[in-house]
Amino acid sequence: MSAFHDIGLTSDDKVPHSDVLTMRQLAIARFAKVPRKPDNGHAHVIKALCEGREKDDQLLIEEFLNRVDISYMNGDKPVVEEAFSRIVKSLEFLGFFDNEKHRTSDGKGEPLSFIDVFGNAMAQKMTHGEDDRDLVVMRHNFVLQDKDGRRWKHTSTLIDSGQSFRSGGQSLMSKTVGITTAIGTRMILEGKIQRKGVLSPIYKDVYEPIMKELERFGIAMIEDSERNDLKEKK
Repeated sequence: MSAFHDIGLTSDDKVPHSDVLTMRQLAIARFAKVPRKPDNGHAHVIKALCEGREKDDQLLIEEFLNRVDISYMNGDKPVVEEAFSRIVKSLEFLGFFDNEKHRTSDGKGEPLSFIDVFGNAMAQKMTHGEDDRDLVVMRHNFVLQDKDGRRWKHTSTLIDSGQSFRSGGQSLMSKTVGITTAIGTRMILEGKIQRKGVLSPIYKDVYEPIMKELERFGIAMIEDSERNDLKEKK
């Protein structure tokens, strides 16, 4: 997803031309807007991934991978090779190498955004089957500092999966979103939330009781603080 974001396929920009209909054309339309990265020293990896493919597919792979940000990989060759390989597999899976046409305008003829077209393509390819289960991995990393200038790291993590449709269960996304919304709605009806309008989740009187009740449904973050470890060492 980071690679597709680098290309701009998650952009709210409108698809510029009515003749952009395939996923290949969608990517090419972004290439004109997104400059190639400086030589990343991995041309041999890209060349190997292009071998045996049609010329147009080779060009798509080359132009795509040369626009992906790999600076955070610190030049680690095996990591870059694995990442590039996964990107090409994703391109193939999502139909960037075929000529299937996608809807790039709405019912009134107005162009859709790149993220809408890309999202629709993913929705078609990645729809859950009756035996599929969703997986949620959420990780927040914080660096905190107290009034004395002491700094420490803190992480907040949620890793859990839902149940399949065939089993008669619920997806984890439906539980985490639906139950949270239901609790908030009930609190409003009971008069426990007095604040008005669209609120950021920063008010303790709102989020603390909701999070506490979510724990009864098995929905909770695992908190781990480096500061606790430091205290124990002392």
